[in-house]
Amino acid sequence: MSKASQYPTQAAIARAVKAALRAGIKQVSIRIEPNGAIMVSDSTSSPHDEFAQWQTNRPR
Repeated sequence: MSKASQYPTQAAIARAVKAALRAGIKQVSIRIEPNGAIMVSDSTSSPHDEFAQWQTNRPR
């Protein structure tokens, strides 16, 4: 018996990228989780950080 790989195949990653591009994401960022999940996100967006936003907008 062979154990199935927990990592996605190159074909699965390519399908995820193509789907993201078709969905309108201009710059795709890919992250493979340790459990094999493919995380696709827009690399132009910045993470929501309330503290950084507060520092930028605070009165001086």
